Amino acid sequence: MKMKRIVLLFVFSTIAMFALTPLGMYGHQYKFSAVTILYFLFTWYFLCKAANLQEKVWVIILILLPPAALYLPAHLINFENTQKSIPSSAAHFIGISAGALVSMSGRPLKIGLVTLVLLLCVWTTSKGYDLWLHKLNFGTFTGSVSEQSPHFSLSDSEGNVVTNSNFNEKLVVMDFWTTSCGICFKKFPVLQEKVQAYKDHPQIEFYAVNIPIPRDTLGQGQRTIENLGYSFPNFFASGVEVAKAFGVQYYPTVLILKDGKEIVYRGNIEGIEDEIASYLNQ
Repeated sequence: MKMKRIVLLFVFSTIAMFALTPLGMYGHQYKFSAVTILYFLFTWYFLCKAANLQEKVWVIILILLPPAALYLPAHLINFENTQKSIPSSAAHFIGISAGALVSMSGRPLKIGLVTLVLLLCVWTTSKGYDLWLHKLNFGTFTGSVSEQSPHFSLSDSEGNVVTNSNFNEKLVVMDFWTTSCGICFKKFPVLQEKVQAYKDHPQIEFYAVNIPIPRDTLGQGQRTIENLGYSFPNFFASGVEVAKAFGVQYYPTVLILKDGKEIVYRGNIEGIEDEIASYLNQ
């Protein structure tokens, strides 16, 4: 294989990799599709130009080397903090693999593989990446769970103590939030909409559950909600113990409790409809 082509392959793969990196700031779901398609076409083209098997192997190695050298060590060394970007990193290898398969396939299979790659990109961008994030944040792809509810004690806006026993024969949606969580405030209008949508169903109840953080002053959670003018009911925890008991590690986290005994949903506020519909249709 000529040195000029070797250098060109390596340089092009490196430039493409760094040029596509900023897309992650706009969403790794978009970066996934862009990377997969570009590396798929890139690999396919150069493999078609290769004269023999040895050149084809070199093509794959040279295209694969830059992303492998950058992303594999990064994920291995700092796996906990790089999990969100795993799909867009894997897109390099998916695109290269798909390009290699297409280059070796006959026409009918080529059409099928190209279609499959495009469908994978569309699905990942529109839904798949959201499922990945949901799994990372809440431990479940869909939100549906079946967990025993811990015994808990919370205070309402009037200072009354509420426990599991207050929710017999009810489905309770609990939105856990903190005053330092910007996303929580962005989700409050959605919670308010859900409260309005189910106001005629007395067996469905909604609560925003404030978990205090060290810098909060006494009553800050309640004052925050009052100042924002929301009308949904609120619970206030005395410390982080309630969140720990429920296994809440990410804010906001929405839990749905059935009869105060079982957690049947763990996820974001947008995904609660199926669980509520199932309960109402029993």
